[in-house]
Amino acid sequence: MVSFRTYRGLTDILSLAILFAGSFAIILATSSQVLDIGTIALLSLFCCSLAAVITYTFTSLSSEGREGEEYLIGFLERVLELTNR
Repeated sequence: MVSFRTYRGLTDILSLAILFAGSFAIILATSSQVLDIGTIALLSLFCCSLAAVITYTFTSLSSEGREGEEYLIGFLERVLELTNR
C-alpha cells in the first residue's frame, strides 16, 4: 500500500532547507562583512522559523488553506491512483 505524508505550510525538510539557504545568502550578501557567520546563521534560522510558523498557521486556520490542502490530497490520490474506482 502506498501512503504519503502532507505537511502544513512550509514545514517540510526541503522547504525549510531552501528557506534557510536563501535567507542565509541574502543576509550574507547584504551584511557587507558587518556580521559574523554565527549571527547570520542565527538570523537565517529566525527567518526560516518565522516563515514556517506563518505558513503553518495560515494553512491550519484559514479556510483557503484547508481547501488547498484537501485539493492537494485529492490531486495526489488521483495522480497516484490511490482511490478505488
